[in-house]
Amino acid sequence: MVRLARGVKDWASRQAWQRQRLLRLIEDAYQQAGFQPLATPHIEREETLLSKFSGGEEIIREIFRLSDQAGRKLALRYDHTVPLARFTSLHKDLPLPYKRYAIGTVFRDGPVKRGRLREFIQADIDTIGAREGLADREILETISRVFRQLNLPFTIRINHRTILDSIMRDAGVAKPEDSILTLDKLEKIGREGVEAELREKGYTDETIKRIFILLEAAEKGSVPDGARDAYTFITTLTDKLPEAVFTPTLARGLNYYTGILFEYYTPGFNSAIAAGGRYARLFEQWGLPLEAVGGSIGVDALLESGILADPLETPGVYLIPIHQEEAAFTLAQVLREEGIPAFLLPSRKSISGAIRHAESLGYAYVIFIGEKEVRENTYTLKSLKTGEEEHLPLARLIETLRETIRFQEENLTLHAREA
Repeated sequence: MVRLARGVKDWASRQAWQRQRLLRLIEDAYQQAGFQPLATPHIEREETLLSKFSGGEEIIREIFRLSDQAGRKLALRYDHTVPLARFTSLHKDLPLPYKRYAIGTVFRDGPVKRGRLREFIQADIDTIGAREGLADREILETISRVFRQLNLPFTIRINHRTILDSIMRDAGVAKPEDSILTLDKLEKIGREGVEAELREKGYTDETIKRIFILLEAAEKGSVPDGARDAYTFITTLTDKLPEAVFTPTLARGLNYYTGILFEYYTPGFNSAIAAGGRYARLFEQWGLPLEAVGGSIGVDALLESGILADPLETPGVYLIPIHQEEAAFTLAQVLREEGIPAFLLPSRKSISGAIRHAESLGYAYVIFIGEKEVRENTYTLKSLKTGEEEHLPLARLIETLRETIRFQEENLTLHAREA
């Protein structure tokens, strides 16, 4: 029996169009903000992905490991950030600040659920070599622009690692990283679950109580003295971004963050649709005195969530030859040269069968090319929505189709599904 591997999926027809449209929208937003493309290999040396400040315990467990024929230990990348740090360490002459985007497939051998696959596309932007400030805001504004273009309501939960570290130290925690990774599970397992895990790690009830007292105080604007500057910066961001909400319990599950932390949420979907933060330890472990800030949109998670409306039409036109294959082929070539996508039916079908096929592929218009059309040098353009037909000479056909394609691109872009 032929079966698909667990945690992966095929993207076809209208859903594939929807995916491509979303990727194009994201890439356009990233390019407009001045970010440059970078493509890194899917395969990295295992030691790179297992380096001290790469991922947290959970992500390390989810790495897909493999080896080549010479026995070298390799692994599939689980994000774009660690490969970026590795790339930077190998290209020390990069002009700084370096603003890059990466859109591509990553892999995690984790539990499969709605919105979470094992092979999925992430769309990242990062700025390397810029201090905390404008660069952080630009990352947030660029990601926000994507969701605004989708008419997608969203909230940005935002925090700062300095605030978390200060809270943990004031609570008497010797190693903040350990407790912060547990705190990151608050959304999943609740306060009782977090408290239980902290007890398992040896924290006393008094320390745990103190942690939550300090977190609640921070939520009201009272942070430890060592976190005043960080809180002021967060306040600046929340003032500039109406969707941003200071969330002192936000921890993120990666241990390389050193500054702001953020996650994007939309109503009706429990998981984050984008996330990121500021980091430096990834570079420091390879001897680079650099820091960076970045964020990532979970493209496939967004599509799998069902919060975006289904694509309504396939762009272009469907050509139906009626015993006039050569004329239809010529017309298809002419339309393609004019930038109009043209699907040419490659095998004979009845007219009704061809129309059903066009509808199943999402086409809104078909062109009939029969003996009459060839003789009169006109073409019959039919709307599959209304059933209306127009008999048009070639020049007028091209003009009409250009207007149609423009309308499809402007009005059939991705948008949030109506409640």
